[in-house]
Amino acid sequence: MTGRLTLGHSGGPFPNLDGFRAVGCLMVMANHVAFAANMYDKHPEINRFLARFDISIPLFFLVSGFLLFRPFASSLLTQRSWPRLGDYASNRAWRILPAYWAAMATAMIWFGVPTVSGAGVFDQHPFGSIAFYSLLLQTFSAQSVFQGFGQFDQAWSIGTEITFYAALPLVALAWRRAGRDLDPLARRRLILWSCAGIWIGAQVWRAWLASSEASWAPSAAFWLPAHMDFFAIGMAMAALSVGHGIGLPLPRWIGYLGDRPWASWMIAGAIWLVVVNPGGITELFEIRRNPLDFSREYVAKQLLYGIIGGFAVLPAVFGDQHTGLIRRFLGHRVMVALGAISLGTYLWHKCWLTQAEIWTGAEPFQAPFLITLAITVAGGLASGALCHLLIERPVMERKRRRSLDRSAKVGVP
Repeated sequence: MTGRLTLGHSGGPFPNLDGFRAVGCLMVMANHVAFAANMYDKHPEINRFLARFDISIPLFFLVSGFLLFRPFASSLLTQRSWPRLGDYASNRAWRILPAYWAAMATAMIWFGVPTVSGAGVFDQHPFGSIAFYSLLLQTFSAQSVFQGFGQFDQAWSIGTEITFYAALPLVALAWRRAGRDLDPLARRRLILWSCAGIWIGAQVWRAWLASSEASWAPSAAFWLPAHMDFFAIGMAMAALSVGHGIGLPLPRWIGYLGDRPWASWMIAGAIWLVVVNPGGITELFEIRRNPLDFSREYVAKQLLYGIIGGFAVLPAVFGDQHTGLIRRFLGHRVMVALGAISLGTYLWHKCWLTQAEIWTGAEPFQAPFLITLAITVAGGLASGALCHLLIERPVMERKRRRSLDRSAKVGVP
């Protein structure tokens, strides 16, 4: 510790991924403010772009899949020591839950404790509601995933992330057993084909949801199976990255795009413009007033979001990470710092959005866009910085010291 209040650093083999988190968080805030300001009616052509900033969540999931699976991929392909599952679980819990609970408590003190309708034992009781949201159960209930707690409804994705945290070691252990007698190239092939199967499964799940009339289908669109393709793309990239590091051949097209990041980002941008659909050239991607309209447009959009995310993140994983204008931008210390505070920013920004509506006296869905955006971004970033400095970093530093002390006691070098 140097005594300086730094928010992050650009070290490590993938310095641009924090920059992606920063960009994604800014896109989330702009997307939510556009919805609150009813840009759908006020400025529909601008809203086409802002509405498609919802690609930020798939980007978050893809990056998580890459970073979290990479240690498992290293063990799978090299057959070295397996990650300690206890440390993995505690690291994930301490990384997410203290910040989440602090943000949840702040939102409930700020705007009041919501009541949850139709949630069984938690129904209509304030303490039940606190327990309900504390356990991240809102993601799994159609009555709460986007109702009853508007200042905190973005937290559904935290529940999806935690479900992935729980599933990842089980999937990795299955691959470990299946690939025990295979050589590294065959083990990588097993992982890649399995990720392709997961990707296909997510498309089938979303297609079924779009045609289903089940009462739980709307909430199921926020469960892990509906987003597993994004995680799977990140996991496949992790397997390719680790394999390349130990000398396995990299697919030629990935090496080409890694050396020419502009080409990969141009492909991602071109496909994103298809989904933006400027001028309304196709009815399939017509912007809808209700962003939770789970139609065939939702199925096609999410499919393309995964492809866009893969091409967008690819240059941040493969190739020289310190060359190119966009890479230098993503790896700049300001972007790294914004990425470091992205969790707190994401958790708190809806409180500031609601507060901006109160301060401006705006009616529902009539918030002034620029003023609301300025308040949301400024308040969200300030809250994110405080969360990182006062909660996230101290908690993780304490966790690290306890792990070192425990290792020293058992004689682990």
